[in-house]
Amino acid sequence: MFCLCPNRLCQCCTKFSRDFRTFISQGNILNLAVGFILGQAFTNVVQSFVNDILTPPFGLLFDNVDFSNLTIKMFHFYRNETTPVLLRYGLFTQQILHFLLVGFYLYLIVTCINKVRRWKEKMIYQRLQNEEQQPVEGETTEQIQPTVEDENTKVLKEIRDLLLLIKVKIDA
Repeated sequence: MFCLCPNRLCQCCTKFSRDFRTFISQGNILNLAVGFILGQAFTNVVQSFVNDILTPPFGLLFDNVDFSNLTIKMFHFYRNETTPVLLRYGLFTQQILHFLLVGFYLYLIVTCINKVRRWKEKMIYQRLQNEEQQPVEGETTEQIQPTVEDENTKVLKEIRDLLLLIKVKIDA
């Protein structure tokens, strides 16, 4: 609820402003803003690529046709004196090509990021397995004495290892 108190802020207004400040100052909102700005810049780059580099060679293939000027004139059935309606299918074709390229590039980026994440998780899992199996440098196996761990630590380590194992197997 919003309060219209002219003299001072009531309790609900201060709680709302505090919650809003917390929400805005979180990293998720800032990351979203940065992602949106980068997405706009990326869109401009891809649009320039489609309009200035990709479609002109297609125009050469089709007898120097400029895709942005491809239209279909539609005249009125019984009023010939009115100006025709133009269907700009060339611009529509460019926008479809633009959409497909943006989707393809984003797919490549997400695929690369997912591969890096899976590789990193495998490395962490392998490092954890190696640390548990190998003795520390300079120690022989006779010098290693079993350490007493409390039951909670053992259970937590087993849960961690199982979760990493499950995650690596699912991602692989």
